Amino acid sequence: MSTTPLCDHVSQIPPEILSDILLFSIDGPMDVEHTIHRPLIISHISRYCRDVALSTPRLWSRLFLPISSSMSGYHHDIQTQTEIAEAWLARSSSCPLQLHISWDEESTATSHPVLDSIIRHSIRWSRVFLFLPLTAFPSLTPIKGNLPLLQDLSLGCNDFTSSVSENPYTTFHLAPKLRSFECINVSPLQFLLPYDQITSIPVCSLSIPECLELQNRCTHLSSATFILGPGGTTLDLLRPISSPSIHQAVFITSPWSTFLDSNPLLQHCTYPNLSSFQICDFKVSPAPNLPGFLSRTPLLTTLDIRRVTLSDRDLLNCIRETPNLAVLKVVEDMEIWKNSSLLSEDLLREMTFPSSHPESHQARGKGRLLNTVGGNRSLLLPNLQHIDLSLVHISAAAFLSMVESRGFDPTFHGPDDRVSILRSIKLNTGSDYAACIDGIGVKERIERLRDRGLNIDANLF
Repeated sequence: MSTTPLCDHVSQIPPEILSDILLFSIDGPMDVEHTIHRPLIISHISRYCRDVALSTPRLWSRLFLPISSSMSGYHHDIQTQTEIAEAWLARSSSCPLQLHISWDEESTATSHPVLDSIIRHSIRWSRVFLFLPLTAFPSLTPIKGNLPLLQDLSLGCNDFTSSVSENPYTTFHLAPKLRSFECINVSPLQFLLPYDQITSIPVCSLSIPECLELQNRCTHLSSATFILGPGGTTLDLLRPISSPSIHQAVFITSPWSTFLDSNPLLQHCTYPNLSSFQICDFKVSPAPNLPGFLSRTPLLTTLDIRRVTLSDRDLLNCIRETPNLAVLKVVEDMEIWKNSSLLSEDLLREMTFPSSHPESHQARGKGRLLNTVGGNRSLLLPNLQHIDLSLVHISAAAFLSMVESRGFDPTFHGPDDRVSILRSIKLNTGSDYAACIDGIGVKERIERLRDRGLNIDANLF
Protein backbone atom coordinates (compact mmCIF):
# COMPACT_ATOMS: atom_id res chain seq x y z
CA MET A 1 0.00 0.00 0.00
CA SER A 2 1.22 3.50 -0.83
CA THR A 3 1.98 6.05 1.88
CA THR A 4 2.56 9.14 -0.27
CA PRO A 5 1.52 12.64 0.86
CA LEU A 6 -1.54 12.29 -1.37
CA CYS A 7 -2.60 9.23 0.59
CA ASP A 8 -2.12 11.23 3.78
CA HIS A 9 -4.56 13.82 2.50
CA VAL A 10 -7.03 11.11 1.45
CA SER A 11 -6.94 9.70 4.96
CA GLN A 12 -8.32 13.03 6.22
CA ILE A 13 -11.53 12.58 4.23
CA PRO A 14 -14.43 11.26 6.34
CA PRO A 15 -15.27 7.66 5.33
CA GLU A 16 -18.86 8.43 4.31
CA ILE A 17 -17.65 11.18 1.93
CA LEU A 18 -14.82 9.03 0.57
CA SER A 19 -17.32 6.24 -0.01
CA ASP A 20 -19.40 8.57 -2.20
CA ILE A 21 -16.27 9.63 -4.08
CA LEU A 22 -15.34 6.01 -4.75
CA LEU A 23 -18.84 5.25 -6.03
CA PHE A 24 -18.67 8.29 -8.30
CA SER A 25 -15.36 7.06 -9.73
CA ILE A 26 -16.94 3.83 -11.01
CA ASP A 27 -20.06 5.49 -12.35
CA GLY A 28 -20.07 4.77 -16.07
CA PRO A 29 -20.70 2.06 -18.65
CA MET A 30 -21.23 -1.53 -17.66
CA ASP A 31 -17.81 -2.85 -18.70
CA VAL A 32 -14.64 -4.45 -17.32
CA GLU A 33 -13.00 -1.07 -16.74
CA HIS A 34 -15.74 0.33 -14.49
CA THR A 35 -16.79 -2.85 -12.71
CA ILE A 36 -13.45 -4.67 -12.18
CA HIS A 37 -10.38 -2.56 -12.93
CA ARG A 38 -11.42 0.62 -11.11
CA PRO A 39 -12.63 -1.05 -7.90
CA LEU A 40 -9.36 -2.99 -7.76
CA ILE A 41 -7.24 0.14 -8.31
CA ILE A 42 -9.20 2.06 -5.69
CA SER A 43 -8.74 -0.66 -3.12
CA HIS A 44 -4.94 -0.54 -3.57
CA ILE A 45 -4.38 3.21 -3.20
CA SER A 46 -3.86 2.97 0.53
CA ARG A 47 -4.92 0.92 3.50
CA TYR A 48 -7.52 3.56 4.40
CA CYS A 49 -8.97 3.50 0.85
CA ARG A 50 -9.07 -0.28 0.95
CA ASP A 51 -10.91 -0.28 4.28
CA VAL A 52 -13.48 2.22 2.96
CA ALA A 53 -13.80 0.35 -0.36
CA LEU A 54 -14.42 -2.98 1.36
CA SER A 55 -17.03 -1.36 3.60
CA THR A 56 -18.88 0.06 0.56
CA PRO A 57 -20.90 -2.90 -0.79
CA ARG A 58 -22.32 -0.94 -3.75
CA LEU A 59 -18.76 -0.61 -5.10
CA TRP A 60 -18.83 -4.35 -5.80
CA SER A 61 -22.47 -4.80 -6.80
CA ARG A 62 -21.83 -4.49 -10.55
CA LEU A 63 -19.85 -7.09 -12.46
CA PHE A 64 -19.04 -7.32 -16.17
CA LEU A 65 -17.25 -10.63 -16.57
CA PRO A 66 -16.40 -12.43 -19.83
CA ILE A 67 -16.04 -16.15 -19.11
CA SER A 68 -14.84 -19.18 -21.04
CA SER A 69 -14.19 -22.84 -20.55
CA SER A 70 -10.49 -22.35 -21.32
CA MET A 71 -7.97 -19.52 -21.28
CA SER A 72 -8.18 -17.66 -24.57
CA GLY A 73 -7.67 -14.11 -25.75
CA TYR A 74 -8.48 -11.58 -23.04
CA HIS A 75 -10.19 -14.16 -20.83
CA HIS A 76 -8.78 -15.23 -17.50
CA ASP A 77 -8.61 -18.93 -16.72
CA ILE A 78 -11.65 -20.52 -15.09
CA GLN A 79 -10.17 -20.33 -11.60
CA THR A 80 -9.48 -16.58 -11.88
CA GLN A 81 -12.92 -15.95 -13.38
CA THR A 82 -14.51 -17.78 -10.45
CA GLU A 83 -12.38 -16.00 -7.85
CA ILE A 84 -13.41 -12.61 -9.24
CA ALA A 85 -17.08 -13.58 -9.16
CA GLU A 86 -16.87 -14.95 -5.62
CA ALA A 87 -15.03 -11.88 -4.33
CA TRP A 88 -17.52 -9.42 -5.83
CA LEU A 89 -20.50 -11.44 -4.59
CA ALA A 90 -19.09 -11.52 -1.07
CA ARG A 91 -18.06 -7.85 -0.94
CA SER A 92 -21.41 -6.65 -2.30
CA SER A 93 -23.09 -8.06 0.82
CA SER A 94 -26.88 -7.76 0.44
CA CYS A 95 -26.90 -5.17 -2.36
CA PRO A 96 -28.99 -5.78 -5.48
CA LEU A 97 -26.75 -7.11 -8.25
CA GLN A 98 -26.12 -5.94 -11.80
CA LEU A 99 -24.45 -8.75 -13.72
CA HIS A 100 -23.18 -9.02 -17.28
CA ILE A 101 -21.88 -12.53 -17.88
CA SER A 102 -20.75 -13.21 -21.44
CA TRP A 103 -19.73 -16.72 -22.47
CA ASP A 104 -19.42 -16.18 -26.20
CA GLU A 105 -17.16 -19.03 -27.25
CA GLU A 106 -18.63 -22.00 -29.06
CA SER A 107 -19.20 -24.65 -26.45
CA THR A 108 -21.43 -27.59 -25.63
CA ALA A 109 -20.73 -27.24 -21.92
CA THR A 110 -23.77 -27.44 -19.67
CA SER A 111 -22.45 -25.29 -16.81
CA HIS A 112 -19.63 -23.11 -15.53
CA PRO A 113 -18.30 -22.38 -12.01
CA VAL A 114 -19.11 -18.67 -12.41
CA LEU A 115 -22.72 -19.54 -13.19
CA ASP A 116 -22.81 -21.78 -10.12
CA SER A 117 -21.59 -18.83 -8.03
CA ILE A 118 -24.11 -16.25 -9.24
CA ILE A 119 -26.98 -18.77 -9.04
CA ARG A 120 -26.48 -18.95 -5.27
CA HIS A 121 -27.18 -15.18 -5.13
CA SER A 122 -30.20 -15.08 -7.48
CA ILE A 123 -32.41 -13.45 -4.84
CA ARG A 124 -30.24 -10.32 -5.32
CA TRP A 125 -30.34 -10.26 -9.13
CA SER A 126 -31.68 -6.89 -10.28
CA ARG A 127 -30.36 -6.26 -13.80
CA VAL A 128 -28.87 -9.29 -15.50
CA PHE A 129 -27.37 -10.00 -18.93
CA LEU A 130 -26.53 -13.63 -19.70
CA PHE A 131 -24.94 -14.52 -23.04
CA LEU A 132 -24.43 -18.28 -22.88
CA PRO A 133 -24.26 -21.40 -25.02
CA LEU A 134 -27.79 -22.72 -25.40
CA THR A 135 -26.70 -25.92 -23.66
CA ALA A 136 -25.91 -23.95 -20.49
CA PHE A 137 -29.36 -22.46 -19.90
CA PRO A 138 -30.76 -25.57 -18.17
CA SER A 139 -28.10 -25.08 -15.45
CA LEU A 140 -30.05 -21.98 -14.34
CA THR A 141 -32.99 -24.09 -13.16
CA PRO A 142 -32.24 -23.54 -9.42
CA ILE A 143 -33.07 -19.83 -9.71
CA LYS A 144 -36.71 -20.55 -10.58
CA GLY A 145 -38.90 -18.86 -7.99
CA ASN A 146 -35.87 -17.09 -6.47
CA LEU A 147 -35.89 -13.83 -8.44
CA PRO A 148 -37.72 -11.34 -6.19
CA LEU A 149 -35.70 -8.29 -7.32
CA LEU A 150 -35.17 -9.00 -11.02
CA GLN A 151 -36.23 -5.97 -13.10
CA ASP A 152 -34.23 -6.15 -16.35
CA LEU A 153 -33.30 -9.41 -18.08
CA SER A 154 -31.21 -9.86 -21.22
CA LEU A 155 -30.59 -13.30 -22.69
CA GLY A 156 -28.55 -14.33 -25.68
CA CYS A 157 -26.46 -17.07 -27.23
CA ASN A 158 -24.08 -17.51 -30.13
CA ASP A 159 -25.88 -20.55 -31.53
CA PHE A 160 -28.20 -18.46 -33.78
CA THR A 161 -31.03 -20.78 -32.91
CA SER A 162 -34.23 -20.10 -34.85
CA SER A 163 -36.31 -23.12 -33.85
CA VAL A 164 -38.34 -23.08 -30.65
CA SER A 165 -38.30 -26.04 -28.33
CA GLU A 166 -41.60 -27.72 -27.52
CA ASN A 167 -40.66 -27.29 -23.86
CA PRO A 168 -39.58 -23.67 -23.26
CA TYR A 169 -37.41 -22.83 -20.28
CA THR A 170 -39.57 -21.86 -17.29
CA THR A 171 -36.62 -20.54 -15.27
CA PHE A 172 -37.73 -16.89 -15.39
CA HIS A 173 -41.48 -17.42 -15.24
CA LEU A 174 -41.72 -16.29 -11.61
CA ALA A 175 -40.16 -12.81 -11.42
CA PRO A 176 -42.66 -10.37 -9.87
CA LYS A 177 -40.69 -7.19 -10.66
CA LEU A 178 -39.56 -8.06 -14.20
CA ARG A 179 -40.44 -5.22 -16.58
CA SER A 180 -37.75 -5.26 -19.27
CA PHE A 181 -36.69 -8.23 -21.40
CA GLU A 182 -34.39 -8.57 -24.41
CA CYS A 183 -33.24 -11.55 -26.39
CA ILE A 184 -30.32 -11.89 -28.83
CA ASN A 185 -29.73 -14.74 -31.32
CA VAL A 186 -32.36 -16.94 -29.72
CA SER A 187 -36.13 -16.88 -29.99
CA PRO A 188 -37.84 -15.09 -27.09
CA LEU A 189 -40.48 -17.82 -27.23
CA GLN A 190 -37.76 -20.24 -26.07
CA PHE A 191 -38.43 -18.86 -22.57
CA LEU A 192 -41.63 -18.79 -20.56
CA LEU A 193 -41.90 -15.32 -19.02
CA PRO A 194 -44.41 -13.23 -17.04
CA TYR A 195 -45.43 -11.60 -20.32
CA ASP A 196 -48.20 -9.45 -18.89
CA GLN A 197 -45.60 -7.64 -16.75
CA ILE A 198 -43.24 -6.75 -19.62
CA THR A 199 -43.36 -3.07 -20.60
CA SER A 200 -40.06 -2.72 -22.48
CA ILE A 201 -38.19 -4.83 -25.02
CA PRO A 202 -34.94 -2.87 -25.71
CA VAL A 203 -33.91 -5.30 -28.43
CA CYS A 204 -35.16 -8.67 -29.60
CA SER A 205 -34.15 -10.77 -32.61
CA LEU A 206 -37.01 -12.84 -33.99
CA SER A 207 -39.06 -13.68 -37.06
CA ILE A 208 -42.21 -11.83 -38.12
CA PRO A 209 -44.56 -14.56 -36.83
CA GLU A 210 -42.67 -14.60 -33.52
CA CYS A 211 -42.87 -10.81 -33.37
CA LEU A 212 -46.65 -10.90 -33.68
CA GLU A 213 -46.97 -13.70 -31.14
CA LEU A 214 -44.73 -11.89 -28.65
CA GLN A 215 -46.82 -8.74 -28.95
CA ASN A 216 -49.95 -10.82 -28.44
CA ARG A 217 -48.52 -12.11 -25.16
CA CYS A 218 -47.06 -8.80 -23.90
CA THR A 219 -50.32 -6.96 -23.35
CA HIS A 220 -48.70 -4.01 -21.52
CA LEU A 221 -45.74 -3.49 -23.84
CA SER A 222 -44.85 0.21 -24.17
CA SER A 223 -41.61 0.27 -26.21
CA ALA A 224 -39.88 -2.32 -28.38
CA THR A 225 -37.06 -2.75 -30.88
CA PHE A 226 -37.54 -5.79 -33.10
CA ILE A 227 -34.59 -7.11 -35.12
CA LEU A 228 -36.36 -9.12 -37.78
CA GLY A 229 -35.03 -12.20 -39.52
CA PRO A 230 -36.31 -15.27 -41.35
CA GLY A 231 -37.96 -18.26 -39.74
CA GLY A 232 -41.10 -18.96 -37.78
CA THR A 233 -44.42 -20.29 -38.97
CA THR A 234 -45.97 -19.65 -42.38
CA LEU A 235 -47.34 -16.19 -43.05
CA ASP A 236 -50.81 -17.66 -43.66
CA LEU A 237 -51.12 -18.15 -39.90
CA LEU A 238 -50.42 -14.52 -39.00
CA ARG A 239 -53.00 -12.82 -36.83
CA PRO A 240 -53.72 -9.07 -36.70
CA ILE A 241 -52.39 -7.39 -33.57
CA SER A 242 -53.75 -4.23 -31.97
CA SER A 243 -51.47 -2.90 -29.22
CA PRO A 244 -52.82 0.29 -27.63
CA SER A 245 -50.06 0.29 -25.00
CA ILE A 246 -47.17 0.63 -27.48
CA HIS A 247 -45.80 4.19 -27.72
CA GLN A 248 -42.39 3.56 -29.30
CA ALA A 249 -41.47 0.92 -31.91
CA VAL A 250 -38.47 0.10 -34.10
CA PHE A 251 -38.51 -2.38 -36.98
CA ILE A 252 -35.01 -3.25 -38.22
CA THR A 253 -33.46 -6.19 -40.06
CA SER A 254 -30.41 -8.14 -39.03
CA PRO A 255 -27.37 -7.55 -41.29
CA TRP A 256 -27.93 -10.86 -43.10
CA SER A 257 -31.71 -10.34 -43.57
CA THR A 258 -31.98 -6.97 -45.32
CA PHE A 259 -34.07 -8.54 -48.10
CA LEU A 260 -36.76 -9.54 -45.63
CA ASP A 261 -40.24 -8.32 -46.59
CA SER A 262 -41.69 -6.17 -43.80
CA ASN A 263 -45.10 -5.81 -45.44
CA PRO A 264 -46.75 -8.74 -43.60
CA LEU A 265 -45.74 -7.22 -40.25
CA LEU A 266 -46.87 -3.72 -41.21
CA GLN A 267 -50.14 -5.12 -42.51
CA HIS A 268 -50.96 -6.96 -39.27
CA CYS A 269 -49.88 -4.36 -36.66
CA THR A 270 -52.01 -1.54 -35.33
CA TYR A 271 -50.61 0.88 -32.73
CA PRO A 272 -53.29 3.53 -32.05
CA ASN A 273 -51.15 5.33 -29.42
CA LEU A 274 -47.77 5.10 -31.12
CA SER A 275 -45.77 8.34 -30.84
CA SER A 276 -42.37 7.31 -32.28
CA PHE A 277 -41.60 4.87 -35.10
CA GLN A 278 -38.35 3.89 -36.84
CA ILE A 279 -38.01 1.54 -39.80
CA CYS A 280 -34.50 0.64 -40.87
CA ASP A 281 -32.54 -1.45 -43.40
CA PHE A 282 -35.25 -2.95 -45.61
CA LYS A 283 -34.24 -3.48 -49.23
CA VAL A 284 -37.68 -4.89 -50.08
CA SER A 285 -39.92 -1.86 -50.35
CA PRO A 286 -42.54 -1.48 -47.59
CA ALA A 287 -44.50 0.90 -49.84
CA PRO A 288 -47.56 -1.40 -50.21
CA ASN A 289 -48.31 -1.37 -46.47
CA LEU A 290 -46.29 1.40 -44.77
CA PRO A 291 -48.80 4.21 -45.54
CA GLY A 292 -51.67 2.05 -44.27
CA PHE A 293 -49.71 1.20 -41.12
CA LEU A 294 -49.01 4.90 -40.51
CA SER A 295 -52.68 5.77 -41.07
CA ARG A 296 -53.43 3.65 -38.00
CA THR A 297 -51.06 5.71 -35.82
CA PRO A 298 -52.96 8.99 -35.39
CA LEU A 299 -50.75 10.16 -32.50
CA LEU A 300 -47.42 9.66 -34.28
CA THR A 301 -45.06 12.60 -33.76
CA THR A 302 -41.67 11.10 -34.75
CA LEU A 303 -40.98 9.19 -37.98
CA ASP A 304 -37.47 7.86 -38.69
CA ILE A 305 -36.85 6.14 -42.06
CA ARG A 306 -33.32 4.81 -42.60
CA ARG A 307 -31.95 2.96 -45.61
CA VAL A 308 -35.37 1.77 -46.77
CA THR A 309 -36.26 1.25 -50.42
CA LEU A 310 -38.86 3.95 -51.11
CA SER A 311 -39.49 6.46 -53.88
CA ASP A 312 -40.33 10.13 -53.39
CA ARG A 313 -43.97 9.31 -54.16
CA ASP A 314 -43.90 6.55 -51.52
CA LEU A 315 -42.54 9.00 -48.98
CA LEU A 316 -45.22 11.51 -49.90
CA ASN A 317 -47.89 8.86 -49.32
CA CYS A 318 -46.37 8.17 -45.89
CA ILE A 319 -46.20 11.77 -44.69
CA ARG A 320 -49.74 12.41 -45.91
CA GLU A 321 -50.82 9.87 -43.30
CA THR A 322 -48.90 11.55 -40.47
CA PRO A 323 -50.24 15.11 -40.14
CA ASN A 324 -49.12 15.41 -36.50
CA LEU A 325 -45.42 14.77 -37.12
CA ALA A 326 -43.08 17.02 -35.17
CA VAL A 327 -39.86 15.14 -36.07
CA LEU A 328 -38.94 13.71 -39.49
CA LYS A 329 -35.68 11.81 -40.05
CA VAL A 330 -34.74 10.35 -43.43
CA VAL A 331 -31.48 8.58 -44.32
CA GLU A 332 -30.93 7.28 -47.83
CA ASP A 333 -29.22 3.99 -48.58
CA MET A 334 -25.74 5.04 -49.70
CA GLU A 335 -25.23 1.71 -51.50
CA ILE A 336 -27.88 2.61 -54.06
CA TRP A 337 -27.44 6.39 -53.98
CA LYS A 338 -26.90 6.65 -57.75
CA ASN A 339 -30.53 5.69 -58.36
CA SER A 340 -31.91 7.33 -55.23
CA SER A 341 -34.55 10.04 -55.30
CA LEU A 342 -36.21 9.61 -51.92
CA LEU A 343 -36.64 13.32 -51.27
CA SER A 344 -36.93 14.93 -54.67
CA GLU A 345 -37.27 18.62 -55.38
CA ASP A 346 -40.90 17.92 -56.35
CA LEU A 347 -41.54 16.53 -52.89
CA LEU A 348 -39.79 19.50 -51.30
CA ARG A 349 -42.18 21.77 -53.18
CA GLU A 350 -45.07 19.84 -51.66
CA MET A 351 -43.59 20.42 -48.20
CA THR A 352 -43.09 24.14 -48.87
CA PHE A 353 -45.62 26.41 -47.21
CA PRO A 354 -47.42 28.92 -49.40
CA SER A 355 -46.27 32.54 -49.31
CA SER A 356 -48.26 35.70 -49.78
CA HIS A 357 -46.69 36.20 -53.24
CA PRO A 358 -48.68 34.81 -56.23
CA GLU A 359 -45.52 33.96 -58.17
CA SER A 360 -44.51 31.56 -55.41
CA HIS A 361 -47.69 29.53 -55.98
CA GLN A 362 -47.01 29.43 -59.72
CA ALA A 363 -43.47 28.17 -59.19
CA ARG A 364 -44.57 25.45 -56.83
CA GLY A 365 -47.37 24.37 -59.14
CA LYS A 366 -44.78 22.86 -61.51
CA GLY A 367 -44.21 19.81 -59.33
CA ARG A 368 -45.54 16.45 -60.50
CA LEU A 369 -46.63 15.40 -56.98
CA LEU A 370 -48.93 18.36 -56.26
CA ASN A 371 -51.46 17.51 -53.56
CA THR A 372 -54.71 19.40 -54.16
CA VAL A 373 -58.17 18.97 -52.74
CA GLY A 374 -60.96 20.90 -54.45
CA GLY A 375 -58.40 23.27 -55.94
CA ASN A 376 -56.92 24.16 -52.52
CA ARG A 377 -53.54 22.81 -51.60
CA SER A 378 -53.43 21.24 -48.13
CA LEU A 379 -50.35 21.77 -45.98
CA LEU A 380 -48.09 18.79 -45.46
CA LEU A 381 -46.70 18.27 -41.95
CA PRO A 382 -47.95 21.56 -40.51
CA ASN A 383 -46.57 20.74 -37.04
CA LEU A 384 -43.03 19.82 -38.13
CA GLN A 385 -40.39 21.20 -35.75
CA HIS A 386 -37.27 19.09 -36.33
CA ILE A 387 -35.86 17.74 -39.61
CA ASP A 388 -32.90 15.37 -39.89
CA LEU A 389 -31.94 14.36 -43.43
CA SER A 390 -28.98 12.46 -44.86
CA LEU A 391 -29.49 12.53 -48.60
CA VAL A 392 -27.41 12.41 -51.74
CA HIS A 393 -29.30 13.92 -54.65
CA ILE A 394 -31.26 16.68 -53.01
CA SER A 395 -30.25 20.27 -53.66
CA ALA A 396 -29.38 22.11 -50.48
CA ALA A 397 -30.77 25.28 -52.08
CA ALA A 398 -34.15 23.62 -52.71
CA PHE A 399 -34.17 22.23 -49.20
CA LEU A 400 -33.44 25.63 -47.69
CA SER A 401 -36.26 27.18 -49.71
CA MET A 402 -38.63 24.73 -48.04
CA VAL A 403 -37.11 25.48 -44.63
CA GLU A 404 -37.40 29.23 -45.14
CA SER A 405 -41.08 28.87 -46.00
CA ARG A 406 -41.63 27.04 -42.69
CA GLY A 407 -39.61 29.35 -40.50
CA PHE A 408 -42.74 31.29 -39.65
CA ASP A 409 -46.45 30.58 -39.45
CA PRO A 410 -47.90 31.07 -42.97
CA THR A 411 -51.30 32.09 -41.59
CA PHE A 412 -49.76 35.41 -40.51
CA HIS A 413 -48.40 37.75 -43.15
CA GLY A 414 -47.15 40.68 -41.09
CA PRO A 415 -43.44 40.34 -40.20
CA ASP A 416 -44.16 41.19 -36.56
CA ASP A 417 -46.96 38.62 -36.20
CA ARG A 418 -45.32 35.50 -37.57
CA VAL A 419 -44.71 32.63 -35.15
CA SER A 420 -41.72 30.32 -35.46
CA ILE A 421 -42.50 26.68 -36.26
CA LEU A 422 -39.26 24.92 -37.16
CA ARG A 423 -36.82 24.59 -34.27
CA SER A 424 -33.89 22.63 -35.73
CA ILE A 425 -32.64 21.04 -38.92
CA LYS A 426 -29.81 18.61 -39.57
CA LEU A 427 -28.69 18.11 -43.15
CA ASN A 428 -26.05 15.87 -44.73
CA THR A 429 -25.98 16.15 -48.50
CA GLY A 430 -23.70 16.25 -51.51
CA SER A 431 -24.72 19.79 -52.35
CA ASP A 432 -22.26 22.64 -52.83
CA TYR A 433 -21.80 25.62 -50.54
CA ALA A 434 -21.23 27.71 -53.66
CA ALA A 435 -24.77 27.11 -54.97
CA CYS A 436 -26.84 30.30 -55.28
CA ILE A 437 -30.47 31.24 -55.58
CA ASP A 438 -31.36 34.82 -56.49
CA GLY A 439 -27.74 35.72 -55.95
CA ILE A 440 -27.66 34.45 -52.36
CA GLY A 441 -25.32 31.55 -51.59
CA VAL A 442 -26.34 28.47 -49.61
CA LYS A 443 -23.86 29.24 -46.86
CA GLU A 444 -25.19 32.78 -46.46
CA ARG A 445 -28.78 31.52 -46.37
CA ILE A 446 -27.85 29.07 -43.63
CA GLU A 447 -26.31 31.87 -41.59
CA ARG A 448 -29.42 34.01 -42.05
CA LEU A 449 -31.58 31.17 -40.75
CA ARG A 450 -29.27 30.75 -37.77
CA ASP A 451 -29.59 34.47 -37.06
CA ARG A 452 -33.35 34.03 -37.01
CA GLY A 453 -33.02 31.45 -34.22
CA LEU A 454 -33.06 28.18 -36.17
CA ASN A 455 -30.68 25.52 -34.86
CA ILE A 456 -28.84 24.21 -37.94
CA ASP A 457 -26.34 21.38 -38.29
CA ALA A 458 -25.38 21.27 -41.96
CA ASN A 459 -22.76 19.04 -43.54
CA LEU A 460 -22.53 19.80 -47.26
CA PHE A 461 -19.89 17.52 -48.78
